[in-house]
Amino acid sequence: MEKICLLIFLGLVWLGSPVFAQDYLSGDWGGTRSRWGGAGVELGAIYTADYFSVVSGGVRQEGALLANLDLTASFDGDKLFKWPGASFFLYILADHGHHQNGGLGQQAGDFQGVSNIEAPNAIKIYEAWYEQKFANDAASFRFGLYDLNSEFDVIETAGLFINSSFGIGPDYSQSGQNGPSIFPTTSVALRLAYQTAKNYYLQLAVLDGVPGDPNNDQGTHIQFNAGDGLLTSAEYGYQQGGTDDVASPYGKLAVGVWHYTASFDDLLDTNASGNPVKRHNNQGAYVLGEFQVYREHANSPQGLAVFARYGVANQNINRISHYLGAGLVYTGLFAGRDKDQLGLAVAIAYNGDKYIQKQWNSGTAVDASETTVELSYRSTVLPWLTLQPDIQWIKNPGTNQTLRDATVIGLRGKVVF
Repeated sequence: MEKICLLIFLGLVWLGSPVFAQDYLSGDWGGTRSRWGGAGVELGAIYTADYFSVVSGGVRQEGALLANLDLTASFDGDKLFKWPGASFFLYILADHGHHQNGGLGQQAGDFQGVSNIEAPNAIKIYEAWYEQKFANDAASFRFGLYDLNSEFDVIETAGLFINSSFGIGPDYSQSGQNGPSIFPTTSVALRLAYQTAKNYYLQLAVLDGVPGDPNNDQGTHIQFNAGDGLLTSAEYGYQQGGTDDVASPYGKLAVGVWHYTASFDDLLDTNASGNPVKRHNNQGAYVLGEFQVYREHANSPQGLAVFARYGVANQNINRISHYLGAGLVYTGLFAGRDKDQLGLAVAIAYNGDKYIQKQWNSGTAVDASETTVELSYRSTVLPWLTLQPDIQWIKNPGTNQTLRDATVIGLRGKVVF
């Protein structure tokens, strides 16, 4: 049956069926999609599927299929309600495949995360917020369920890569009782932002310190429990253009800081009663940069871009004390493939001294760091279909000295409906 489907697919491509020339697999719905867009309603649906296999090293050599469905709806308040500067956003997330064959993370044995879509099987409201712009759109605030990583600690160039560390750094993503407000569980937040005419920006966010329900990963949970505290995050930077902007080379440089108001147990130190010492400085910082260093010709997105990020976290509380990531991406390397991207990147996460000592005290021998090198190529097969072969080599998976270095090979497919 699979061979028959493949032959039909290739046959339609060969015949030049209109479905393969449109921007969305489902088309324009007889013009309805365009009319809704003009009226202020934008609907989106993206299905992403990964198949990865550990071909050597790690815990065991097996494969895993992971997938998620992203359903979004954006509403323009000005067009719909004559409410200037207002917008509303709803995002429903459905993840599945995590437990197949024990899960990809359990097979590779790493902690940085081979696939950035691996999450417990669940359907939930992922984001639901209201945004108001003012001061000629230079300033704005958002309030509601909010993905911190949609605006903070973002490197567009690194978006090619599939390993989780190239999304938000592991020094930040490891933090908190249930992580910060990022994939796959978000919390209620208030975000303020301001951008100057000269492309400098400042953004601040205050978030519930414990997203969702740590004891229940199914569905959407909004809880404000005693002791949750708050997570505060701030980022200041300079950003010129965007990766799709052909007017000028893309560039970004930013520095961020974050802090939890709640107290956390020290990883190692205890008080006179033998209980962990309480720490009130669960915090960290990061600096990042990305630049298009070569353009094939003026007003062209084709060329070479580079990025780098360094982050630190309080090692008295957190496993990862610091992280270093860097990479390069070439867009349109091959003639006639202007949107395709080829990239090579490295992510190095370092254990803190207290975590290492704690593991050794318990009889577990660990290394100082885990290093992942990723080589990836994303091909725009059709306007609504991308395929991305990917290979990752993981040195010291999980920093566990009993595991051999792992090689993981996979393929990502993405369909825009």
